[in-house]
Amino acid sequence: FIVILSSFPGMLYFHYKRRQVGALRAQFIRNIMFLNPLIHTTDDAEIEYGKLVDEVTVSSGANSSQFSILQAGSPILLSTVLITLCWIFTFWPVGEVPVIDTTQVIHLLSPRNSLISFAFLGAYFFALNLLFRRYSRADLSPKAYSHVSIRIISAIILVWVLGVVISDNSKEITKASFIVLAFGIGLVPETGITLLKQMLESKKLGKIFPNFRAKHPIAELEGISLYDQ
Repeated sequence: FIVILSSFPGMLYFHYKRRQVGALRAQFIRNIMFLNPLIHTTDDAEIEYGKLVDEVTVSSGANSSQFSILQAGSPILLSTVLITLCWIFTFWPVGEVPVIDTTQVIHLLSPRNSLISFAFLGAYFFALNLLFRRYSRADLSPKAYSHVSIRIISAIILVWVLGVVISDNSKEITKASFIVLAFGIGLVPETGITLLKQMLESKKLGKIFPNFRAKHPIAELEGISLYDQ
């Protein structure tokens, strides 16, 4: 289960690249029929330019270096390793396996009751929606995986810092509500930054920290959603 969840974001990129190469190849074959008056069918175009297209797009062969995780770029590799480590920490598949029957197998897939785990779950939930949205828009690139890695690391750091700040108010804030808050921080890290700033202001430390609020936020523009912002 950990392997599937960890490899799915990266495999989405390779599936996208294979579809993109196939679409570009088909488009080139169609366009060459309009550019070359001596070619009348797609079979003629394949015979005349098929090998050249294969050399350029590296679309022939399943073991092409274009679809190697090392050749695709370090952002995908780093994000996959980071996601794998976070899933291992979330489920922690180490130690004795409890004696359970088939009706209780779902308990093995229960995440740890940890703030870091739920911060990662929120970031992973955001990552899936981000990658699928860019996959649907035909705009998926290794840069998106850098965004995912930064989102996960930022969420974990914010949860660490808020855990120290909120420890003084542990009586007022329950652990369950803080876990839900950790998931929200992973989903939208700006939530944690805003909450941290409010807590610092309430402790009369607001003068030390500058005001990061924009006077004219981009979200005020018509048609700009939180995702676009």
